[in-house]
Amino acid sequence: LTPFQWLIFSKVLGLAIKPVHVALLLVYVIAIFSFRFKAWGQLFQGYSAIFNLLRGMYSLWYVLSLAWSNDISTALPIVIKDIIYFGFFLIFTILVTDLVQNDKFIEIAGLASTIGVLVFVAYFIFVFHRLGRNLYSEYYRAIISMDINALMRSFYPTIFNFSLTGNPVETVFLTSLRNTVMGTFIIYMILLSIWKNTLKNNTNKILVFAIIVLCVVLVLTSVSRSNIIVLGVSLFLPFFIRAIHKKKYRKKKIQNFFAILAIAVTTLFVFFISDISQWDLFLSLANVLYERLSAITTDPRLLMYKETFAQISNHILLGSGIGVQLQSGEFGSGRIHNVFLSSWIETGLVGMVLSLAWYLSIIIVLLKTIISHKSWQSNISRDWVTALPILPLLRALVSGGGGFTLI
Repeated sequence: LTPFQWLIFSKVLGLAIKPVHVALLLVYVIAIFSFRFKAWGQLFQGYSAIFNLLRGMYSLWYVLSLAWSNDISTALPIVIKDIIYFGFFLIFTILVTDLVQNDKFIEIAGLASTIGVLVFVAYFIFVFHRLGRNLYSEYYRAIISMDINALMRSFYPTIFNFSLTGNPVETVFLTSLRNTVMGTFIIYMILLSIWKNTLKNNTNKILVFAIIVLCVVLVLTSVSRSNIIVLGVSLFLPFFIRAIHKKKYRKKKIQNFFAILAIAVTTLFVFFISDISQWDLFLSLANVLYERLSAITTDPRLLMYKETFAQISNHILLGSGIGVQLQSGEFGSGRIHNVFLSSWIETGLVGMVLSLAWYLSIIIVLLKTIISHKSWQSNISRDWVTALPILPLLRALVSGGGGFTLI
């Protein structure tokens, strides 16, 4: 249900009830009433205890920072939302830990990801059909003509703004929601990759692999730069882990090499015997991705960083208060897109140090898991599991406010 963050079931006291809220409520109920005390206890042991202590101190400091925030009506909802999401993060951790220890996580996560992808794509096709538009031909033309504006603002905003009556609504959702949805597909890709490694039936493996490829295509054609970078890192990391432990994976590595080579040769052969426009499609998509990534140097975030450092120098110790708005060029203003800078400019040096501390606590565990042979006891493949933290870790460096979000 995570991709459907814009749909509204109903409104209660002015608050929108969405599918993702229903999902979070179900997670909460299952975790609270499952009575798995062992999983609860593990939140306060080892690295989990260190992370939760640091993140709890970070949240407490944000609460204290309300005292010197200029606009309490803006600052208070930010703090409350962050604490609630952190609470749901802990609840979700309880549920996942319980499922992993009972050997149920892989299949449930794989099935949930499969359904999530297929339902989203079905809705995508349905919306364009209701609007009398040909999704495939429009997508194809946008890629061939290297129309980045169309890829960014014509497809996903259309489905985000589509009402249940069959007409686009007036409110326009743009890149922030698209980025969150694409982040979900990266998580789906990783979970499906974990599931694929456990499947015995080759037909099922092929079907799951096809859905993984679909996730990758959706992310690439969304031209979300941050998510394309995250996707690349997430795909690279499992191969990096195998390279470190090359003795264990030597045979499999050779098999993978020949499998990739066979796929590449087959793909080239198909391109050669098919219409030349297929080459145009491939080259156009490559040019679109290159242009988007090369435009990072002119990103509005850089303007925000420059202004942030200027403000930090004037309020080093306590910051300027929660909810500080910064100019970001043509896109108006917003909170700084980096967890450490956000903590520093809003809550001062203590907030920045605490944010850096809980972030590094995750990085240390990640590196230890990659390097160590002995610390991994789960039956789930370490290669892809270690790729899972990449998305939220990099999101903390580029997302507004850098706090906990649904992703």
